[in-house]
Order: sequence, then structure tokens, then C-alpha cells
Amino acid sequence: VLILMPHTPVQGAHAVAQRIQQKINKSSLKVGSYEAHPTISIGISSSASLAAISFGDLAKAAARGLAGAVRAGGNRIFADEERAEAS
Repeated sequence: VLILMPHTPVQGAHAVAQRIQQKINKSSLKVGSYEAHPTISIGISSSASLAAISFGDLAKAAARGLAGAVRAGGNRIFADEERAEAS
């Protein structure tokens, strides 16, 4: 899932990601007698501090954040530390 939040600083995107994560962590899925408690890993990126960035570079930066969250054990929110480079 890709969520676009124009004019939102990385702190605002992180706050939204936390609310999404909390909702998912409180939910459960039942199939017969089996109950699963889903988790979510989220990668975020922002172009707020960059002069110009393509959509592709911004999406790649978010994907790097997601990969970092998964590597760290999942159910985490990571911002890309490298930041996308302007094209």
C-alpha cells in the first residue's frame, strides 16, 4: 500500500504511520478456531528537505525504509536514512 501525503513533513507522516500501526496491532483475524494478530512494517520518506525529487526516487526511499523495518524484526516504522537523491 502506498499512501501519499502532499505537504506533510516526515514527522507528520510518522504520526499517521503510528496510528495505522496501532489500529492494525489491535485487530485480529479469525478463521475457524484460529486467531491471528497481524502486524505491519512501514517505510516512510519525505522530499521536504530536498530541492527536487522524482516520484520514483521517493518511492524507492520509502521502500528502503520498509526494508530496514523488516530487517529490524518487523512491526516497525522506519524512515529512509539515506534520503532519496534528487534526479
